[in-house]
Amino acid sequence: MKNSGGLITRAGLYWLTALMLLTQLPHVFNLPWWISLSSVALVLAKLALHRHGSDRRWFRPAVVVALALLGAFLLHWQYGYLLGRDPCVALLSLLMALKFSETRQRRDVTLLICLAGFLLFTRFFYSQSPLTAALTLPALLAMGGCLYVLRDQTDYPGLRAVLLLVGKLLIQGIPLAAILFVLFPRLTGPLWSLPADAGTALSGLSDSLAPGMVSQLSRSGEVAFRVEFDDAPPAQADLYWRGPVFEVFDGHRWSGAQQNLLTEPQTVPAQGELSHYTVTLEAHRQRWLFALDQAVTLPQQLHGAVSQAPLARLSQSRQLLATRTVDSAIRYRLSSAVSDRFGDLQPALQRNLQLNDNNPATLALGRRLRAEHADDSELVGAALRYFREQPFFYTLRPDLLGDAPVDEFLFRTRRGFCEHYASAFSYLMRAAGIPARVVTGYQGGEMNGDYLIVRQSNAHAWSEVWLNNHWQRIDPTAAVAPSRIESGPAAALAHDEPVPSVLRPLNGWMHSLQLGADALNYRWRRYVVDFGAERQRSLFEFAGFPSPQPWQVLSVILLLAGLWALVILKLPALRLPRTHDAATLWARYRTRLKSAGLALGKQHGPNGVCEMATEIWPRHRQHFAAISQAYIQARYSADSRDPALRREAERRLREALRALPSAYQLRRSHPAHATTGHVLWRFQHWLTH
Repeated sequence: MKNSGGLITRAGLYWLTALMLLTQLPHVFNLPWWISLSSVALVLAKLALHRHGSDRRWFRPAVVVALALLGAFLLHWQYGYLLGRDPCVALLSLLMALKFSETRQRRDVTLLICLAGFLLFTRFFYSQSPLTAALTLPALLAMGGCLYVLRDQTDYPGLRAVLLLVGKLLIQGIPLAAILFVLFPRLTGPLWSLPADAGTALSGLSDSLAPGMVSQLSRSGEVAFRVEFDDAPPAQADLYWRGPVFEVFDGHRWSGAQQNLLTEPQTVPAQGELSHYTVTLEAHRQRWLFALDQAVTLPQQLHGAVSQAPLARLSQSRQLLATRTVDSAIRYRLSSAVSDRFGDLQPALQRNLQLNDNNPATLALGRRLRAEHADDSELVGAALRYFREQPFFYTLRPDLLGDAPVDEFLFRTRRGFCEHYASAFSYLMRAAGIPARVVTGYQGGEMNGDYLIVRQSNAHAWSEVWLNNHWQRIDPTAAVAPSRIESGPAAALAHDEPVPSVLRPLNGWMHSLQLGADALNYRWRRYVVDFGAERQRSLFEFAGFPSPQPWQVLSVILLLAGLWALVILKLPALRLPRTHDAATLWARYRTRLKSAGLALGKQHGPNGVCEMATEIWPRHRQHFAAISQAYIQARYSADSRDPALRREAERRLREALRALPSAYQLRRSHPAHATTGHVLWRFQHWLTH
């Protein structure tokens, strides 16, 4: 990494440059564009200026400090704060590039390697997918190469040899990592549970509902959650995933109401066949969880150890509310009654009848329906016929609505998405004297093998009305566009309306590739990322050790690690014949000369190698002669029979090899390299040798 003067060699600088760039690569899509651009520019500028010897003049300590302060100020200006995940990672990336720009000494290199390892570690704060793990492998190889060059300051065997050695070490370390992963005591919670910053936008349902909000969300192809059913999944038309419930309407926007949380949800009357399933919910920075209508048990968290405190409570409107915001992915299990109706122990019907007078035409229609139909069920049927028979259209591009949104939608535009129909229908029911509210969540999903994928594009809104002393789900969107419930949003759009890319059906192989990638990511998260204390405890019970003591676990770890170390150390020795130390040193010497461009064959002995090397590099004549003489004395002379004299000859051989320039330096001083150029010379050498 450095020569006798303490400066970084060119080979060391190249390895450090690769490490800096490959460590920055996984963060390209997480950091501000100007941070990534500035970091890469600093690294490349250092590399270019170092070749001309002017890097010290440009990257003075005062300049580096000024750039660091400027970067911190710009990050604070962009984020509004500095103590958070995103600004801290961005600042670390910039500071690492600035440190590289002024790196000269060995201690600077050691610090850079540590910083690069920590920056690479922070990538898992954003994603724990297999792709993220794969993107870290090139940086790990570069880090190993830097450590190799840092260890050996004189002999650089070449890029290929270093990569092969580092790759071999990484492969040998996989069993040790697996042993520690399975047996080392797990934390009680997920390791990668660092919450996202407050300024980071997450896709998901909102805590209120206004026209156009769900239609915008339906354009997103991000995964909302995944579901594994214990038995066969319900029919597509029954997959209503209940989320926020809105009971307060101010004439423009629906919002929730303060409610009491039920402690015994299983006692609330529910009808329908029970379905047992497990949900893996992505972070959405809200408190609500999603359950198949209607949840009859409280969710049990399966991520890490099961806490004694409940994960969530069920509200009076049958909405699952977690005890804290969902800032990281969680996995929970619960049961639901697959039904479109349920009772209520404490119905608060008065707030579901509240009206405002800014939609007079809808109020008049509701009163007329009430006058014509005394029975509530008949009135609901008449309202659905109105939606079905009138020229209503299901569209992702509804017209803008004014101060009387319900009136304008029902009697003028008649073009809307599910939130338009749910909002108008609920208001119409209240106008007719029937308690009603709006429920948002997701409808449908796509099976991928043994689990269901529910995306943001499956976002939906529907109504619930109070009929015959129970809440009845009414989906007015199904009356206008029944294909939306059976086949998804794309099937319900008009033929002349452009379909967003996330809703378009993919070709066969592309769709299979997308589902395969999602399945790989899901399995990785389930079996690797979510391997917590509870799953480790189950593994110990399966192995016959339900409650192992710490010393027992440590003993097993040390035993398995020791056995693997013996395998690594002993097998090569058993497989390869034993050689003298002098022969090993001579083989390394020949490899160095071959890497430098000398064409050696098996027929060339010590004297022949010395003559050929001296002809190419006459300035190192003494080194070549000393190496050949020491090797001959250690292997072929009468002194080789005396152990003491042989060890002395081997010592002189090692010293002579240490004094010889590295293969990289010999290659740079090769006459053919100087006349034809590096690339052309390497190609010529490859053709001829």
